[in-house]
Amino acid sequence: DFKQWIALHQTNDINQLHQYANGFIYFANTPLENISATEIRQQITNKKSCETLLPSNVWHYIQTNHLYGA
Repeated sequence: DFKQWIALHQTNDINQLHQYANGFIYFANTPLENISATEIRQQITNKKSCETLLPSNVWHYIQTNHLYGA
């Protein structure tokens, strides 16, 4: 039964994911954002910042590596 398998492997302790290479499932509560890759590429092409659309480390990676013409 799938529900039993999940129950056996699920953890609420994110540290266990770092301590063990496998064996745990962590359900993260992450908000959904209504953002499209096309919108991001268009903004970059138009020399507009995407800093508010992306996590800062992703935006800096795009800039540093000149992705999408950034």
